Amino acid sequence: ALIHDVGHAGVPNSVLVDEEDDLAILHNDVSVSEQNSLQVAFSMLQKEEFSQLKRCICPTPEERKFFRKKVICMVMVTDISDQERIQIVASRWNAAFPKCNPEGANNGGGGNA
Repeated sequence: ALIHDVGHAGVPNSVLVDEEDDLAILHNDVSVSEQNSLQVAFSMLQKEEFSQLKRCICPTPEERKFFRKKVICMVMVTDISDQERIQIVASRWNAAFPKCNPEGANNGGGGNA
């Protein structure tokens, strides 16, 4: 929540791409706002004034790598214009939480006859 939409221009990615905004050019027209938010957030986290926070969040290099990877995934998935990413997320969701249909629950019979 702290990173999502940091530095957001207030317009959809498609507008940034159509207008050939500097951010769209920088991020090759792909998830422009999301990538910008990540860049701003991780750049800030690298500053000396946030070193204690960084050590608290992820004290080891392995934890930093894990944290960064997870944050990137969480922010990038918010790009609702990326249909491929939406399908991947939906597939993972369905794999993690399969529909629970007790036997006969959706058989259309409307009960015992």
